[in-house]
Amino acid sequence: MSRPRRGWRTAVWALALALLPLWGVVTPSRAQPAQGGCPTAPTLPVATKDFAPTQPNAPQPKGNVYKLKPDDVTSGNRGLDAWEYAIHLQFFYNGAGRSPSRSTDAMVFNDVMVAALRGQDEVRNDVKSSKIAAESDARAMFKELQCGQRGEFTRRSSRVGVPANEDSYGLHLAVGSFSIYWSSSCKIGPKECCVEDTRCESGRAHRAPYECSIAFTIYDNYNFGSATGTGNTGKLKRANPLGWAGTSFDQFGYFTVKTQGVARACIDPATVQTECCKPVAQEPETFVDPGQDPEPAEPPKPQPETPAPTCPECVPISEALGRAKTAVEEARAAVARARALLDANRTSHTQAKAQLDAFEKDVGKGWTASGTDTETGITKSYDATGRDGLVHVTVTTKDGAVAQTYTYPRSKNKAEAGKRVERMKELLGALEDDAKQRGDELTGATQKLAAAEAEVKKLQASLDDCLERCRQKQTHVAPQIDRPAATVPGGRPIMVQPSGGAGLGLGQQSSGPLLGVLVGYRVLPNGYVVFAPEITFGNNNNTIIGLPLGFQYDVPLPGLPHFFAYPRGVLGYAADLFSLDVNGQTFSNTTHAFMFGGAGGAKYVLDDRWIFAVEPVGLTGYVNDNGTGWAYRATLGVGAQLP
Repeated sequence: MSRPRRGWRTAVWALALALLPLWGVVTPSRAQPAQGGCPTAPTLPVATKDFAPTQPNAPQPKGNVYKLKPDDVTSGNRGLDAWEYAIHLQFFYNGAGRSPSRSTDAMVFNDVMVAALRGQDEVRNDVKSSKIAAESDARAMFKELQCGQRGEFTRRSSRVGVPANEDSYGLHLAVGSFSIYWSSSCKIGPKECCVEDTRCESGRAHRAPYECSIAFTIYDNYNFGSATGTGNTGKLKRANPLGWAGTSFDQFGYFTVKTQGVARACIDPATVQTECCKPVAQEPETFVDPGQDPEPAEPPKPQPETPAPTCPECVPISEALGRAKTAVEEARAAVARARALLDANRTSHTQAKAQLDAFEKDVGKGWTASGTDTETGITKSYDATGRDGLVHVTVTTKDGAVAQTYTYPRSKNKAEAGKRVERMKELLGALEDDAKQRGDELTGATQKLAAAEAEVKKLQASLDDCLERCRQKQTHVAPQIDRPAATVPGGRPIMVQPSGGAGLGLGQQSSGPLLGVLVGYRVLPNGYVVFAPEITFGNNNNTIIGLPLGFQYDVPLPGLPHFFAYPRGVLGYAADLFSLDVNGQTFSNTTHAFMFGGAGGAKYVLDDRWIFAVEPVGLTGYVNDNGTGWAYRATLGVGAQLP
């Protein structure tokens, strides 16, 4: 007995050794199958990345901090609340109203003041830019994740010298210029590989959801001192008598916004069979659905490898794209509703036709009938041959199983049967009319869906181009502090613009070359108080010197960044110097005059500093004891924003 037992064991070991080389083929790895039937990598650590490690953090309140209560300030805009706010600042700054008394080193805005600041264009632009940056960072982080891996990423940004609204003197007196800091904290994943996705041509995609929390800090140093006051705040703030004494203290405002989306990469149909079961050398290009996960007609254009910069000029396109994607979803829902109603109509029509056939046979002695719904496969069979005066109905499913049986009285009266037939014909006619209406609705909904999908494709291409242009622009520009939006001609308060041209006298007024310089100081975001001295070398031995003051307002030109049109009005003093040499004798005379005028032109501001201006339209009047003279003027200018 022992020998056969040893022979059996020997055979088993020999078989095991023979199959051992096949073990690596049968089990190539210990990875568990992922969605789509493809293996995933083992559990991986959370990937982390900081996309702006050199950007500064927001300042923090220090020392004695006072947080404004909800009822301390009830309006951030106009009226007595502005002065009330300033009084509160001085009151608590000096330590009054507390026990024990102590001065304030920092103050935190209440919700009213934060809401007023958030309403400014500069703050809204930064909020939009932060969301675009989060979308771009999610796209870049998605490329670095492996299947099943999660990631966390951050970014910081800041902008200084943001002016408070001049026309809102509550804000202007209380804040003046301020700084914006924001910091995003995001999570993405886990990355799903080779999942089903009907929007992709191959039916497969890699994807990962992401969500971000973006914390904003508004910072300002409160100081109205005439010698050490906060700069670039305008005369309105400097005129506040409540800030003429004492040292400065800091002000802070806080708010948070959130954004989310899904990063996705469609798999190429040519490689889907191998890519989902074997590692690939490079991830497919990705795109992101900001905020939602809609169903575009086809994947948007791949984004560039490097993260797209924060570009306020791209925000309107991104918002339009979001609305277009919502329209696609609504159109798809309308198509589904119309198709469902049409299918229901067809089912009702099939059943009504079977009933009509039964009623028409009901006029006879006995009859049988059946009808099958081609969509569901359900069959109804009618039997009116029995002597019980009933019609027996049997309902069977597609596979022949009996789902339901019931009866209804058979008509004994031909007249009654005829009425049933007529009523059923009317019902069939109504169903046919309804089917035509539902078909028209389905056609219209399908056309709207096609138009909406085409609009999404067009806007996605526009957004891709805008982000690419912005990325290239920032790639070739040295890093620098963000400046105000392009609707303001530069972030520097002083404008110096030499110019040259010609003055054409009208009537008796002399003509000749004209030289001048325009010196302006910004008192509004786009408005300057200007001093515009000029000299005209007349053709009648006259030299006219003008020393006018005035105001110029720069109007941004839509669709042309950094281009502005401007009107300017001036008034002031002029001197007409006359000199004539005759036979060695010199005759001279000076005529004093009041001058006034207006001019209009356009300018381009390069890098928020260099000014190139053309001023083709200008008219100046000179008033003295001899009457009024007029001169037309046209100039070219080159200057700079200072400091």
